[in-house]
Amino acid sequence: MKRWSIVLVLALLASGSVFAETNWQAVEYFKLSGGLNDSSEETTLDKTETSDLQNVILTPFGGVAKREGFDNINTTTVGASATATGLAFYKQSDGDRFLVGTFSNGGTDTIQKMDYGGGSAGPDLVFDDVTGGLSLSFADDNLADFATAQDFLIIEDGVGTTAPYILSGAANIAFPLAGSPPNATIVEFHKRILWLAGLSTARSRVTFSNLDSVLTWTGTDTIEVETDDGQNITALKSALDCLYVFKDASIWRICGNHRDDFVPEQMVRGIGTCSNNSVVVINNQFIFTTCQGDVAVYDGGITVQIISTKIEGTIAALNRDRFDQAVAVAFDDGTGDEDYYVSLSASGSSTHNRVLVYDTFHRAWTKFVGIAANAMATYELGTLQDALMFGNYVGDANRYPNTDADDSAAISAYYQSGQLQLDIPYEKIFRLAQVFVNQESGSTNLTFEYRLDFETTGTTSSISLAGSGSLWDTAIFDTDTYADLTTVTGRVEGFRTCDFFQWRVSNANASQPFLVKGARIWLE
Repeated sequence: MKRWSIVLVLALLASGSVFAETNWQAVEYFKLSGGLNDSSEETTLDKTETSDLQNVILTPFGGVAKREGFDNINTTTVGASATATGLAFYKQSDGDRFLVGTFSNGGTDTIQKMDYGGGSAGPDLVFDDVTGGLSLSFADDNLADFATAQDFLIIEDGVGTTAPYILSGAANIAFPLAGSPPNATIVEFHKRILWLAGLSTARSRVTFSNLDSVLTWTGTDTIEVETDDGQNITALKSALDCLYVFKDASIWRICGNHRDDFVPEQMVRGIGTCSNNSVVVINNQFIFTTCQGDVAVYDGGITVQIISTKIEGTIAALNRDRFDQAVAVAFDDGTGDEDYYVSLSASGSSTHNRVLVYDTFHRAWTKFVGIAANAMATYELGTLQDALMFGNYVGDANRYPNTDADDSAAISAYYQSGQLQLDIPYEKIFRLAQVFVNQESGSTNLTFEYRLDFETTGTTSSISLAGSGSLWDTAIFDTDTYADLTTVTGRVEGFRTCDFFQWRVSNANASQPFLVKGARIWLE
């Protein structure tokens, strides 16, 4: 079990104990879970919010921790230039499990399948090519869609001129879906029926298979979700006992149990999604990226709320032309709630290199860099514990979280407060900062920086998070250790006054985690 450390990282002390200074005042920050807010002026932020952060997660109790890293699932790459365009966890009713991926590889495009070991063993770490006789042709931005139906995995490669494929766990080969289904880009299994949309010649049409037979299709089993309204169907999701149909500027639902009572109803006008892969259901609500570059939550009725208002600065720095390529999953990283992870591209980038995370417990945002996720899904480890897998641009599927490094590379993480008046709206002298952190083993360090009156570069101090755990003694604010609490004091000579104060913690190394519980700032 990790031990809490109190790290006194900056001190302007003439002599003696801080408690002797009766004119010193302490301001405490022990709820850091307000998340990123780069839309508001830094001087107006709530003290729970951060003006900037990177590669940290919000803990349930209100602290911030450096995110964990990732490592490859497959031991041999599919191809050095192969791009994962889709990933799926495929589980059959008898318990057999597989990982399946589609990979674009410059004309040698493939469907790959990874088996699981017996019993509680996890994936066997080897992708096998199950493309068979299929002639596949899709690009990096043709994102695949998957549906498990009647113990088959239905695969649509994201190209509007192709019909879906079918994969059976018992056969190591994929085949065209039988029964002459139409071309599509989107597949969804709902109420024992397979639904298709994204037809290249009928963008407002939904087609459905026969009940309990994904291999049987009747040509008249189609539904026109409005026609010639200037919109295309962009997503299908089964939820709340209905099939929800997203267009780029509206949301519809189709309820009913058979072909005779399927009726489309328009629920929302003026907002929709451009990315099927961005739509995720968490706690019976839809979260998705909009065509306008926002992130929204939809209750399944008539209410849509934009939840990305506080991160407009981050969104402005993204490549808006690639919002139709957004890829998202719902994932519980062990904190007890499912969060929304969406992969996007930075401005000027033609590949995904940013992951925005919406913490549904705190209703707050964080952001990750260093994860190039063109495809994402969740899957079972051998212990039935879930992990997040993402596919990159060099032929790998990766597991997150796993280890404290990104495929052996460093993780640069930081948390930065707003411009604070520290509850004292007049000029004051900064004296001391205390940062409460987890004690870590090894040579883990944390850099604490403070900036006065809008400095872009402040004063830094590097401190060790390792502790010796010695017995309580009589030392006061020096480098001694108290029981299982490590106290380290760093000193900065001289006095400086300020109106505004900003603090920042960071670590840019591999295998050096940190968890900050809070901070206490002393002023005079």
